Amino acid sequence: MLDTEATNNFVSEQLGGNLSLTIARSSSKIKTVNSGAQPTQGTATSSLKIRNWENDCSFMIVHLDDFNLILGIEFFVQAKAIVMTYLGGGLHYAQKVLKICSSRI
Repeated sequence: MLDTEATNNFVSEQLGGNLSLTIARSSSKIKTVNSGAQPTQGTATSSLKIRNWENDCSFMIVHLDDFNLILGIEFFVQAKAIVMTYLGGGLHYAQKVLKICSSRI
């Protein structure tokens, strides 16, 4: 999921385990909309590749119900990317690559 309101990148505990990410313990907590502050399982840094773009990204390992991966502002800054709604779909711009895609709302 791309989340322009999330400060960090997040990966679910399950996906982090499946990818055998090396997790560094952290005392950080995360506050979500419908719950109080919850502790994170830690942080991990891993290479992320999307099409021709590849870079090391840091992720907070957290319990996620609906998604296994959330890319936040940290990702958008690194990738020099933007996302905006466009004619009932999405307009994605990243490093001189423009893509229009359909989406379900």
